[in-house]
Amino acid sequence: QCKDTDLKEVESDKCGDSDMLKLTPRAEWIRGLEQIQALKSSIIIPGHALPGDLTDDEAPALTAAYLREFEAQIPLACNSADLIAAMQKKYPASKTSPASNSVPRSSRSKGSCS
Repeated sequence: QCKDTDLKEVESDKCGDSDMLKLTPRAEWIRGLEQIQALKSSIIIPGHALPGDLTDDEAPALTAAYLREFEAQIPLACNSADLIAAMQKKYPASKTSPASNSVPRSSRSKGSCS
């Protein structure tokens, strides 16, 4: 979740990581990304960026889309391997797999997993 910091003086903000398995923090993370986008920053420096990663205002939108897709895939996955495979299929260039190594039982689809 993003919070105002003393860096506001230079028109910047920071946002930390979130627990990917919990719906509320994921939703808060998306809201934080939307707040960052609303700032219309010309440069964004992600905490876990790799060389060549986006650093403009497109980065928060793409991260939010990834999180929304992750959310959509959870009930379709029987296990973490299914979830990771689905996300890698949707985002083949991403070297980042979901932060979880398991899918919450309550989130699994009913009847389709053996």
